[in-house]
Amino acid sequence: MDNVIGFIDCKHIPIIGQPESDPEYHPRHYKNRKKFYSLNVELICDAELCFLSINAKFPGGCHDSGIWQCSKVRNFLEREWKPENPRYLLGDAGYPIEPWMLVLYANPIERHEVLFNRIQVETRQNVERAFGVLKSTFRCLNGARKLNYHPKKAGFITIACCTLYNYMKFEGIPFPETQNQDQGNILEADYHVMQRHNVLEFGRGSKGFICQKFAVKSLFYGS
Repeated sequence: MDNVIGFIDCKHIPIIGQPESDPEYHPRHYKNRKKFYSLNVELICDAELCFLSINAKFPGGCHDSGIWQCSKVRNFLEREWKPENPRYLLGDAGYPIEPWMLVLYANPIERHEVLFNRIQVETRQNVERAFGVLKSTFRCLNGARKLNYHPKKAGFITIACCTLYNYMKFEGIPFPETQNQDQGNILEADYHVMQRHNVLEFGRGSKGFICQKFAVKSLFYGS
């Protein structure tokens, strides 16, 4: 899709519940709609399945759209967005319709609406694929397990895993074979891996519109 610079979604990383005596990290804030404790991590990736931004500081009870409203990524896009040179993120139905956010038609009727939804879903699957490779490579993020740490430390661990994942892609380090229930067996060879000489180019062009401005800060401190 033209002028799309990334794909956004939130994923739950299971963690242990905190004592009820902790007012700042009370367990009720971290219990998500599926009734387990988690961080709700906002991820933005590009077409090469590299993470442009990771925000791992919100509890599982927060809604995706609420995290987005507080995001520095959103503030940046709102400030820099220009109609004559638009740049878009693709999000699911949990995100609001905004000039810089393309979401699905809620009730598609016209042919072009149905076609747009199909293409949008197919394109946005990149973030699902990236997250699948991430949690298969770093098993501590796998849904079958939980991070047995304080939420703040669990957030830093999540960010560290995403940073290492990006480093592996930039350096062309092979990923282990991963299993994805929707896609079947996926090998890193299926992906376009950015080689060392392409790293500088990664900060330029349309992807650099986000990445160069705030990705490093987001990776280490959260949006």
